[in-house]
Amino acid sequence: MCVIFDCVIKIVTNLKIKSMRLKESLLILAGVFLCLSHNLEAQTKIESKEDSVKQSTIPMSYVPKVSGFVNARFQNTNSTFVVGKNGFEIKNAIIDITGNATNVINYRLRFELAITPQILDAYAEWKPIKYLGLQIGQFQVPYTFENQYVPKTLETAEYSQVISNLILATNGVKNKGRDIGVSINGNLFSQSGFNLIDYKVAAFNGNTFNAPDDNSSIDLLGSINVNPIKPLSIAASYLTGKYGPEATKTDKNRASLGIKYEDGKALFRAEYVTGLTNAVTATGYYAMAGYFVTKEIQPILKYDFLQTNTTLATSGNTQYLAGINYWLPNKSRVFLDFTYNVSKNPAIVDTGNITAGLIVAF
Repeated sequence: MCVIFDCVIKIVTNLKIKSMRLKESLLILAGVFLCLSHNLEAQTKIESKEDSVKQSTIPMSYVPKVSGFVNARFQNTNSTFVVGKNGFEIKNAIIDITGNATNVINYRLRFELAITPQILDAYAEWKPIKYLGLQIGQFQVPYTFENQYVPKTLETAEYSQVISNLILATNGVKNKGRDIGVSINGNLFSQSGFNLIDYKVAAFNGNTFNAPDDNSSIDLLGSINVNPIKPLSIAASYLTGKYGPEATKTDKNRASLGIKYEDGKALFRAEYVTGLTNAVTATGYYAMAGYFVTKEIQPILKYDFLQTNTTLATSGNTQYLAGINYWLPNKSRVFLDFTYNVSKNPAIVDTGNITAGLIVAF
């Protein structure tokens, strides 16, 4: 009996030991499993977050850039022939949206909010290679140097007379130097920081901006810039087309030559423009010089002549301008211009005009 009892005790003891060892093994396995499960779950969450970030992140080059400027100024003139030129005004309030739709397609939407809100530019450009690009929509006519400037970058308060009369307007109808059409453009013979040749060939409605064409003709334009060295550019352009409704449309053409030197301190720009509209030929030219005496201060001198009808000697007008710019960051500036007008019309007395203002860019 005692022998049987001893055997039972030994069996139970062995079972207890084995049971304890089994429990320990099971506990260890459970712990390992829990650790692995926790790590796997954490790794899954991290990967899920990374995938979410990757899906929601847009390349910075594709994010639209919003900029603009406000041009506030004061004018005073002693002319009795000019109405509304005395006092304060908001000349411009521009919102400019630019961006890239892909790595070869860019776009621009530019709005004028001052006085009468309107669309200035609305276009897309496809540029697969630097030698060739295609631009379509409403944009600045690539004609003359000065028409490519906006008030924020133009060194004077006003555009030159010939640009205002033959490019920024047609037969007295203002078009902001813009039209609706298509342009092929490119750059040839790349050098260090510049191209030897820039060219543009374009076709436009020839009517005005923000408006459909009013005749069956298309304006054709070609322009070329030759840049022998980085600061120097010599340009020529020609435009031909028709102006006016279909029943009464007349010939319209423009031709220009220009030269520009700009090295970061010294500035010189001169252009000659002639044009035919409604059987009347107008011509004009200007020459402007400026120099940064400090990093911010830039005095400007300008000679500006326009003859609105080459068959009438009394249609000529000359402007002499002396001005100064104080440039701030981001093309903001304080400016002061004095312009003296001398007309060849004996009925118009010589006049002076002072324009002072502030352009704040963002």
